[in-house]
Amino acid sequence: MLEASPSAEKILQVAIEILARKGYSATSTREIVEAAGVTKPMLYYYFGNKAGVCQAGIRRISQEFFGRLEGVLARDHEPRAQLVDFVWTNFEFMRDHHDASLFFMSLFFGPERQQFKDDFETVAARMRELTGRLVQQAIAGGVLRSGSEEGFSMAIHGCIDAWHKTSICDGIELSPAVAEQVVDDLLVGFGVR
Repeated sequence: MLEASPSAEKILQVAIEILARKGYSATSTREIVEAAGVTKPMLYYYFGNKAGVCQAGIRRISQEFFGRLEGVLARDHEPRAQLVDFVWTNFEFMRDHHDASLFFMSLFFGPERQQFKDDFETVAARMRELTGRLVQQAIAGGVLRSGSEEGFSMAIHGCIDAWHKTSICDGIELSPAVAEQVVDDLLVGFGVR
């Protein structure tokens, strides 16, 4: 995306809302520009095409999300509390950015996934890096066993994803108490014995 402008921001915001609701294939550039109150040439100028809007959306959402997780990792609190904060930050972001979350999931799980493969690989690499730091801090803090890094990382993300999908499909409210339960359950299997 070119430098930020109110028009570009409006296009991106509207596109995320519509794409979250309808999906990539069912959303036209015409629909996006009409809802944003701009012209097609303006969308093309800022983003190139609909795929460019999606790539900008993926970057925007992931930057904000990863910024929040960085904040969790920078806080000085006991290891279990940091694990809970990490899970809760995931839940809270998904709850507070419902359209962005659905937009991201629709592209990730939709037939267009291959088109955005590089974008998702970048996001996944960043998530692995942040989770790796979290896990190393938990090991250093004495709540996780050394050698459990890969299994714990997969398990924590599996739990976060499962709860997120359940909240969308079944309307279950994500809360700090759910985040605590996820961490406590995981520590039963991966914690220091």
